[in-house]
Amino acid sequence: MTARAAAALICVPVLFLTPGCITLIEEQAEQNRVQNTEIHSQRVEMEQLRSRIEWLEKSEADLLAQLAAMRSEIETIRRELSEKTAAAERSIQALDAARQADKDEITNRLAARMSELLNAQTQAASQQTRQGREHVVKAGETLSTIAAAYKVRVNAIAEANNISNPNSIRPGQKLLIPE
Repeated sequence: MTARAAAALICVPVLFLTPGCITLIEEQAEQNRVQNTEIHSQRVEMEQLRSRIEWLEKSEADLLAQLAAMRSEIETIRRELSEKTAAAERSIQALDAARQADKDEITNRLAARMSELLNAQTQAASQQTRQGREHVVKAGETLSTIAAAYKVRVNAIAEANNISNPNSIRPGQKLLIPE
């Protein structure tokens, strides 16, 4: 039996005797209304909280999915960057190897050319030693003054240098002076 039914049973025989029983029933009814209102408010609030929780769970799932996608994208970018770095390093190594090969080739060519020049210079020096010295004509010099300075004949200088006219020498001209 409920509290209201018990109160009604107690109050009904005394209904005519005590006007306070009606007040007690009305107070209980008011308390029931207040409780029902509070229960309703709590149910509404609980429903709102459930909706909020569902929204938060969905948001969390969305964020986790976005995070997973970003991690995947980052990993893809890392792989691509690693591949491009490796390709760049291979290109640099190839360029370094080509540059070294070019450097070696240039060095070899220069060494060969220097060897040729040294051989030619050595041969020219040995020819000069066998044939004589070199003299650079200065302004005002004649074949006669040059021949006298080296104590050789004018004809010997003319023949060694294929000079047909002894008066045709000029400043800066190189002459071989025979021994």
